Amino acid sequence: MSAAEADKKPEIYDDKSPICIPFILERLYAHLASGSTKPFIIGLNGVQGVGKTTLVRNLANVLSRDEGQQTLVCSIDDFYFTHDDQVALARSMPDNALVQVRGEPGMSSVVLPLVYRGAQRQRSTDKTHSFMYSFDF
Repeated sequence: MSAAEADKKPEIYDDKSPICIPFILERLYAHLASGSTKPFIIGLNGVQGVGKTTLVRNLANVLSRDEGQQTLVCSIDDFYFTHDDQVALARSMPDNALVQVRGEPGMSSVVLPLVYRGAQRQRSTDKTHSFMYSFDF
């Protein structure tokens, strides 16, 4: 393999955005038409490598650029335990293979998403400010 071939980035095939984005936009339009003051929240899950990040990146671009909607993208990755907490959990259960590495169920905080959701709920009642907490991971 030549150096040029080794440096070549893999091509990204996006077969989800053309289907999912129009579907989500229909839901957004219905939400806006309803007069709701609650945020429009989209949840997305899938196995590793299925295209979640590509879809979310494209969706956020369409929502902000074409629809004039402010977007905030967050991932479960934003809520993982700190490294020290993850190591402590792994050491406390050495026979449990699921807690030995980051990314498995149980490796994220159950508190941080609730704080995040509280910030978003506050934002829906105060249209002049956006509240977002920052954590040191």
